[in-house]
Amino acid sequence: TSITSVANLSQHLLTKSLPTESTPLNTMNEATHTTLVNSLHLPLPSHLKLYHAFENVDRGDYFTAAVRDAVPNSTFYANKPLKFGSEHQSAPFIYAKALSALEIEGLKPLHFLNVGSGTGYMQALVANALPHGSVLHGIELNPELVGQSNER
Repeated sequence: TSITSVANLSQHLLTKSLPTESTPLNTMNEATHTTLVNSLHLPLPSHLKLYHAFENVDRGDYFTAAVRDAVPNSTFYANKPLKFGSEHQSAPFIYAKALSALEIEGLKPLHFLNVGSGTGYMQALVANALPHGSVLHGIELNPELVGQSNER
């Protein structure tokens, strides 16, 4: 199944899924949590649980207080990679494509290992999308990021 998952992931990352439902973007054109979620173009209803995971997990909450205090709030909701010192998050669309390709939304409990889990953003997304009874482990070596992850 690993080869199949990798092949599916590769193919999925090369294609763009179009949404079957959408919500209008903020009329002020300011990046918000809602506009970020809507920009992911997750196909509904097949990825409804993953869509709700992104709705429930606010990207801005997964940076340390020092970064949140120093950076304008709208920065966190751009669908692009962000790096502030040792804190890094890939673009949310990368997480969405990878997680949708791995088909983690089934009914059977899974085991998921996240190496380099950082402040816990992807960890929280996966926790919201995995079936009940699943086991999720995150490994992070940077003590500051572990502390931030533990606060969430």
